[in-house]
Amino acid sequence: PGLVTLLHRLEAVSGLDRIRVSSIEPLEVGEDLIEWLATSPVSCQHLHIPLQAGEDGILAAMNRPYRTAEFAVLVARLRARLPRCKFEKRRGKWDGVVYIKIGTTC
Repeated sequence: PGLVTLLHRLEAVSGLDRIRVSSIEPLEVGEDLIEWLATSPVSCQHLHIPLQAGEDGILAAMNRPYRTAEFAVLVARLRARLPRCKFEKRRGKWDGVVYIKIGTTC
């Protein structure tokens, strides 16, 4: 079972009022996770998705399996399904690290 299956199982746990998904790679954010974030009554609607670098050459040198264009598509998908989506850019270990926060955090 995948992450979304686990999240649906956790929704059934008595007394568990909030679930916050954090530190997830861009390629792990599929339509099923976006749908869960948008519809689950216990979802904090929060993701931390590190881009790591804003340049394809740096991403390739870091052996990341995605490029900036793919990340932009993910951002568009998130904005389309989660209109309150907020995007926050911070500097980290490498220049260009981007963190995404969706809605309000718990």
